[in-house]
Amino acid sequence: LALQRPPVAFSLILLVAFGGMTTSAASQALPGDALYPLKIGLVEPVRGLFASSPHAKATWKASLTQTRLSEVEELATKDALTPEEGIESQKRFDDSFNETQVTLAELSEEDPGAAAEVEASFNASLDVHEQILTVIGNSPATENAAEVETFVKYVRSRIQRPAATTAATMTMEATSSPEVKGRATTSAPAGWNRVQGL
Repeated sequence: LALQRPPVAFSLILLVAFGGMTTSAASQALPGDALYPLKIGLVEPVRGLFASSPHAKATWKASLTQTRLSEVEELATKDALTPEEGIESQKRFDDSFNETQVTLAELSEEDPGAAAEVEASFNASLDVHEQILTVIGNSPATENAAEVETFVKYVRSRIQRPAATTAATMTMEATSSPEVKGRATTSAPAGWNRVQGL
């Protein structure tokens, strides 16, 4: 067991060594940025070490999945969601989504009520992100609409949103619902700012 601890301690040392400003900048990095590998390869894993309980792990993994979606929204608003990046974003979302499902299942075994609450919040956030991406993709100002649409379809297939829910319905909800506006502002400010300007 003692042999398994040094990697964790070493990761913490590395995080401190990089400095607060660097890790803070890495936390805001987007795919394609120089600091993005540091974000997903060191900063996020080290922060995840502090999520020790099943509830904390499920909440943390859910937040990472939301982060992956927020990144795509940021790229889309900058017309930087290339076909290649769209594929990579799908992979990152898929990995994070699967990890969230695993931790939710583990939490459900220990505390079904808590798992239901985390899952409900998680599903609501996924709906908000999907709505935001749909509105961004439908904007005449968006130059990567095809890539956004492809990504939205992929997310929809993973979260199994009912097929009867149309893009028009999601657009109306995203631009009119106070509840959606409040959650969207918190979870994806850049994407929602683009929506507000449509």
